[in-house]
Amino acid sequence: GGMPHSLSNSFAQPLSHAELLELSLARGDHKLVEAFNSHTLGYTSNGGTLDLREEISKLYGPAIGADNILVFTGAQVAVQTAAFALARDCHSITFTPGYQ
Repeated sequence: GGMPHSLSNSFAQPLSHAELLELSLARGDHKLVEAFNSHTLGYTSNGGTLDLREEISKLYGPAIGADNILVFTGAQVAVQTAAFALARDCHSITFTPGYQ
């Protein structure tokens, strides 16, 4: 019984790696499986990898290049970086509490 897929949930249903690979192969996405299998699990570059920044720059047209884009792992670090850049002549900037 039951439905094979529930679209009422606002979260992703957990799948194993094997299930994800099986779904990708079933739809013929061999390049995605190859990329998954050859992807390294090391830390990413600070500011985002070049290929990610190039893809993001395409969204903004030719005036914005990959060198004009920074990618952050979270909003708090992005807000702090922007605040420090805009208020560099200030003596101090306080963020409290840090999780909001």
